[in-house]
Amino acid sequence: MIVVKTLADKHQICDTAIRALVQQRINDLGREAFDAESLGYFLVVEARDNMEAINAQIGFNILQNRATGIQYSDTGFTPSFEFVEEFPDCFDMVFVIDDSGFGVELFIPKMEGVALDLLTMCQQHAFKTDPPNQATIYVTAQVMATVGALVGLDECDRDQLNSKPETALNQQEGYYLATESMRLAVLPVDAEVVRLLSPSSMDTYQRHVSFPPELRGVVFSGAPQLPSNYAVILGHWSPLEGSVNREGAQHCQNLLNTVEMPDYPLGVVLSNGVVACIQGVRALVAGLSPHQYIEIQIPVDPEMLGMDREKFDSAEPYDVSPDLPVQRIFLKVQDILASPDPDFVAIAVCHTENWDADFNM
Repeated sequence: MIVVKTLADKHQICDTAIRALVQQRINDLGREAFDAESLGYFLVVEARDNMEAINAQIGFNILQNRATGIQYSDTGFTPSFEFVEEFPDCFDMVFVIDDSGFGVELFIPKMEGVALDLLTMCQQHAFKTDPPNQATIYVTAQVMATVGALVGLDECDRDQLNSKPETALNQQEGYYLATESMRLAVLPVDAEVVRLLSPSSMDTYQRHVSFPPELRGVVFSGAPQLPSNYAVILGHWSPLEGSVNREGAQHCQNLLNTVEMPDYPLGVVLSNGVVACIQGVRALVAGLSPHQYIEIQIPVDPEMLGMDREKFDSAEPYDVSPDLPVQRIFLKVQDILASPDPDFVAIAVCHTENWDADFNM
């Protein structure tokens, strides 16, 4: 583990995202004037650290309540930490050690080899803030109702509901939307939708919208076939929180876009579903008001999104036939103009029927 008590100590941290967070914290506490002796210090957990070593460094078992001794996995547990915040690459956990306010701030990377109990406790208690510049994807009220009905349901719950026509959710618009990565809001009732990209106008649709097979499924930021500035653009529209089980993800990579290990760095997981790429967007919105909207229809390819992943994991194209049901999303012109590339939009729009397995690799 890495103990950071001065600004210079941050150079020991290899993970650039965690190093930036630590530097930000030290800057907030006075930069060079930061006094670790009175305020506390930072601790960066590494993959080889076991819980005994971490607990010894902190001074008590952080998986238990300091007063009651109740384990995080047991009924009645209340945490001794002040809070846990989730970031794409790590968890940030803060302890106040004594009445003077002396504290220890832990950064726990989401990576293979980090103590599983520690990651699990973080996952259970963390809150996360939206990336500061993430765009909003607008949907109809009906779609938002479907999304709300899915909250808290596991695969067995969904199967049970979908087995009966009167309760089936998989026939509802919005069922396959990748809500784990998009920030959704209901389209205002007075929204002025002035452009439509629909498979019913196939020539226009295929000129602007594509679903590249090399961007489907598990794609890391270190993959060899990515559009220019792809990670930033995708992160603006649909950032995916980093996979805790990174080892599982690396063995499920897109076969057309695999990072050859160990020769090249994997980076972070950018997406694990179907990505829609919309090009020529600048021309589409030219002359429009920033407060107007464009509608993009996403066909539901049942073979691609079903339980059988054979087509999903293949190089076969995504079916955009005009007779397929669609999921509609709406983009505000203002958000497009403020995006990293107003001419190119990339959104992780759909996940498969068994998305529980997809995101717990």
